[in-house]
Amino acid sequence: MGEPGEVVGRSAAMPPRPAMSDSTPAPLRKAPPPALTVLAARSLWVASIVGAVAAVVFAFLSRAEQLAPLADIIAGLQPDLDAAERDAVAATVIVGSLSALAIVALAEAILVRNLVVLARGAARWGLLVLVIVNALVCVVVSAFVAVGQYGAVSAGLLVAQLLLACAALVAGFLPSASAWLGREHKSRRGADAGA
Repeated sequence: MGEPGEVVGRSAAMPPRPAMSDSTPAPLRKAPPPALTVLAARSLWVASIVGAVAAVVFAFLSRAEQLAPLADIIAGLQPDLDAAERDAVAATVIVGSLSALAIVALAEAILVRNLVVLARGAARWGLLVLVIVNALVCVVVSAFVAVGQYGAVSAGLLVAQLLLACAALVAGFLPSASAWLGREHKSRRGADAGA
């Protein structure tokens, strides 16, 4: 019949493949580089989020030192609780406030991704709301974490991350950032309409 590897029913020499009729590459949209203010805002947001995570870590490390003063405050507010219940309430308050700060930092990270990577300008308004929530959470958290060995460090990190978040928010609303986000929005809308 034939030898192994031989194709039956075809000639040994295949004709050459025809050349492309058009040498123009496919129309792929190249994203313009972000404006410097957008890059600065991204860096400030990242620093703010790292500061929030560091504040949570330091406050968590010193939670044992924070329990006794908080348990005394709870004893003044609820004198009918025994020592174990006061400690449990104090631990819940500390863990709850640190969890709130961690959730705010996570939400900020998600919105910063939407702002910078996906170029969605509406994320700036969500970040504005989150900075206000962040300020409120920082006030609550600082009331509980400003004691103990790492208390001053945690409180300083809270203030620093809030200031960085405010600076990042301002940088995100500067005219050059708005112009870049507007160009990206128009570019994406045009690409979607053409598809």
